[in-house]
Amino acid sequence: MKENLISKKELLEVMGISYGQLYRWKRKNLIPEEWFIKKSSYTGQETYFPKDKIIERIVKILSLKDEVPLDDMADYFTHKKINKELTSEYILSKGVVQPSSLYIYKSFNRSTKEYEFYEVIIMSVIERILMIDGFKEIYVEDSVKMLMENKSMLEENNVMLIGIAKNENFIPFIVKEYSAVAFPNNFKEVFKINISLITEDIKMKLFN
Repeated sequence: MKENLISKKELLEVMGISYGQLYRWKRKNLIPEEWFIKKSSYTGQETYFPKDKIIERIVKILSLKDEVPLDDMADYFTHKKINKELTSEYILSKGVVQPSSLYIYKSFNRSTKEYEFYEVIIMSVIERILMIDGFKEIYVEDSVKMLMENKSMLEENNVMLIGIAKNENFIPFIVKEYSAVAFPNNFKEVFKINISLITEDIKMKLFN
């Protein structure tokens, strides 16, 4: 899957930011090193970025910069492990998920009042699956099982959950974003969920 790229010059113009701001955010780990893609050009070498991701990230930075110190903001965007256990009450009070999503997760896994961070990610994924057109219960059942079996991947960078279906058959799988994916014959994609973006969103809601 080919990435849609944007040059550094165009990015600065489109977003109305300076060279200094861009590289300060890089130093603060708000923008990952791997997003700075070097390519040869007639002038020597040019820097490009994955367009959709960098624009979305800069919009978030600009929206938060007057309220959240840059050093704290980095915790939202870097996939540092969150070791703190979170109560049901705290999760719901921060609006991370609806009570129904938390209840469904508990029915699949365990009834408790405290959760690890990866479990909150799964709750949020459940919420998104429930909103899919043509939703079926098997989408949640098999996806939760897959996520639980691969929980160590959930806080890595650029992780996607993809669900494909054919008649009554459904297969969920986890891939690195922008990986090339080939489906079995006659299967169609029924959802694609960016877990890394969900992780950022959860951190901003929980710890802001």
